Amino acid sequence: SSSAASDVYKRQELLTLLNLADVHDTPEEHCTRDARRKLVKQAIDSLPLLDQQIIVLRYYNDLTMEAISSACCISLSSCKRHHNAALKQIKKYLEEKE
Repeated sequence: SSSAASDVYKRQELLTLLNLADVHDTPEEHCTRDARRKLVKQAIDSLPLLDQQIIVLRYYNDLTMEAISSACCISLSSCKRHHNAALKQIKKYLEEKE
């Protein structure tokens, strides 16, 4: 479904932002990647608590949206709304800081 494809794209986009340093990085690339990772963490920290939890559970703990909705005691549709809103806020935060 297009929703699943969209979720995969959004997931890949955030995972790219959270990438760990490559062993072949130059010192400059390592610093840039480290600064970017810190900005992403600040962006996540700026979110409302529920949105933070959803992002952490999804991208750091690799849970499905269904598992997250259950863990947070919210409906699946509400979980998806919070997830999408959180991703938009993270993107906006990063655009403002760069």
